[in-house]
Amino acid sequence: MIRYAEAKDRLQATLAILLLLLSACAQDSDAAPTATVFEQQPQAPAAAMFRGGPQRTGIYQTTGVALLNELKWMFKTEDAVASSPAVANGVVYTGSGDGHLYALNAETGELLWEFGAAGRINSSPAVVGETVYIGSEDGRIYALDAHNGSRKWAFETAGIVFSSPVVVDGVVYAGSATFEQPDSQNSGFGKQEGHLYALDVQTGRQRWVFQAAGAVSASPAVDSGSIYIADGSYRLEETSTILYSGHVYALDAQTGRQRWVFERDAMFYSSPAIAHSTLYIGGSDGVVYALDAATGQQRWAFKTREGIFSSPAVTGDTVYIGSGDGGLYALDAATGQQRWRFETGDKILSSPAVADGLVYVGSYDTYLYAFDAQTGEERWRFKAEKPIAASPAVADGAIFFASEDGYIYALR
Repeated sequence: MIRYAEAKDRLQATLAILLLLLSACAQDSDAAPTATVFEQQPQAPAAAMFRGGPQRTGIYQTTGVALLNELKWMFKTEDAVASSPAVANGVVYTGSGDGHLYALNAETGELLWEFGAAGRINSSPAVVGETVYIGSEDGRIYALDAHNGSRKWAFETAGIVFSSPVVVDGVVYAGSATFEQPDSQNSGFGKQEGHLYALDVQTGRQRWVFQAAGAVSASPAVDSGSIYIADGSYRLEETSTILYSGHVYALDAQTGRQRWVFERDAMFYSSPAIAHSTLYIGGSDGVVYALDAATGQQRWAFKTREGIFSSPAVTGDTVYIGSGDGGLYALDAATGQQRWRFETGDKILSSPAVADGLVYVGSYDTYLYAFDAQTGEERWRFKAEKPIAASPAVADGAIFFASEDGYIYALR
């Protein structure tokens, strides 16, 4: 529990970030989604999704960029980009605040096709086989043909979809969030609601839905028959006290039945990562939590200086995560002890990606960084025109990321 006078600045900062990442749809919600095809792609199976896979560990089994040679290409969208790229079969798929999902040639940056939704696309795509799954702030989860962007199906949720879909065993899982903004007199804060949906990959038919206690803007993780999701909410009491609340849930992936819940006086916008039978996640209280994936019992907690929106990467015995204090932290996965920390010039909302012994992350200081995973030594940095909130993806010796400047970048 936090007194209003003490928490006002913190809440305003949090709301500013939410307005950036979860901004209301600028487009007409009744507008028909469209796809524009520029070039057909060859038939080939694919699998790529946010944070590298269903466990959301941020690990990419590919060659990284140890020495930055050049800007390979850059592609301009019409608005800020918070969506993180998915790369499959030589194609980069990324959403934009302009309401489009773009499919680009990974070698040249040439536009192959684009799909227009009726709201901003800040969700990150999942590509499985010949289908791309994506969420939009128009409230829909879409399944698109990976080769031409044509719509296979669309499912209407109860809110906006910032959560990035995960696809496992014929099921698409994604969350939705509803935020009611506070009024100008600070007389109260609107309620926040959230749901997690399980949909059939072929038809989009709902298999089950789980209602969370707060807004679900984080992306789900799946491991060993369980699906993990987090939520967050806040409210103003009559005593001018702001109460924050957040939950981490473990659900049966087949039925949606709750297995356990972990609750804190903090909001969870970080997505969980599962490794070593442990769930790792960051909270708006600035704490990195490690929970037993089977029981939800806390194993350890590590405190940073500001709230965490970044999602953790876990490789070997190390957890990497960014914080609103501008630091990238490397923590012992078993104990939470800090191994190293690198201070960037502004807050980190981007989630780190790990490949080939290097850690890549973007910062609000406009730089994309590359670090030695063991020592934290900076290898190189690349400057975008505006802050970087999206998370990088690594494929075939190149780094793909996007910025609030509206560009999608490829580096090698």
